[in-house]
Amino acid sequence: MKIWDALLSIKEQFTNAAQFPATISIYLRQDVEVSFEYNEGADLYLEFDVEKITQNHPFAGGFQQLRIRDEMGLSPEEQHCLTLYFPYTTLPFFGSKQGKCFSISHFAQTLDGRIASCTGDSKWIGNEENLIHAHRMRALCDGILVGANTVVTDNPRLNVRKVNGADPIKVIIGDAPEFSEEQYHAIGPETLIYKNQAVLNGSSSSEEINLQDVLIELSKTGIYSVYIEGGSFTTSSFIQQRQLDQVQLHFAPKVLGAGVSSFSFDGVNQVEDAITFSESKFVPMGDEIMFVGNLTYES
Repeated sequence: MKIWDALLSIKEQFTNAAQFPATISIYLRQDVEVSFEYNEGADLYLEFDVEKITQNHPFAGGFQQLRIRDEMGLSPEEQHCLTLYFPYTTLPFFGSKQGKCFSISHFAQTLDGRIASCTGDSKWIGNEENLIHAHRMRALCDGILVGANTVVTDNPRLNVRKVNGADPIKVIIGDAPEFSEEQYHAIGPETLIYKNQAVLNGSSSSEEINLQDVLIELSKTGIYSVYIEGGSFTTSSFIQQRQLDQVQLHFAPKVLGAGVSSFSFDGVNQVEDAITFSESKFVPMGDEIMFVGNLTYES
């Protein structure tokens, strides 16, 4: 899909952008080209209210001001792809300006809130569209983050296979036995492993990892966004420490009855104390649906 290749190009240009553009011109008919200025004859123009966008968190409302002038005639699928993924292309720009690494979690869960069966089996809860979505998000984010237990249990590859795009930097959180490249797909020369506060070869500790420190460290290395793909404890820790920016929760029409829950932390006593979202929406994923919710925290 050419619009996807255009989104990858937009992300690349945002990586080095000094300021947010008022217009982005996109050429799609032959080779995909993107320009952060108005060019007559382009197939597609994106126009922005720059002041409103740059005053907002990239997930929080500013892109409601996005105007699309479509000279080519995008298909509904292309239009969906553009509007859903464009905000994530801007994360390198906002991250570098704010010195922040944005965190986005993703689960595919059953209707009864399970991400795996009692035996740990989780393949495949979501549909093919959800898998493609996850790989698109991997390509748009600088890093992909999982807990050490997920590496041991699932041995995931954590790369981009379903779509065009570069593999994200792999980030592993938590104490675990020494990982070897021969044994685990996710381990390689660039893999970052956080045990307590140390990066790589850190000493094991039972102390809780300070996730704010982890995100600050990642931003200093030029990783301005991480896609968190589990497990339940890792994602819940990000929420409890108030370090999660967005939740993406795919609902599959299945019921397991028991198994691994999406979130694992002490519940609240009153409904009014539940975690809520500053903005949320439901997004079609083939014949299933995904919830997307933004989290903001009072200081």
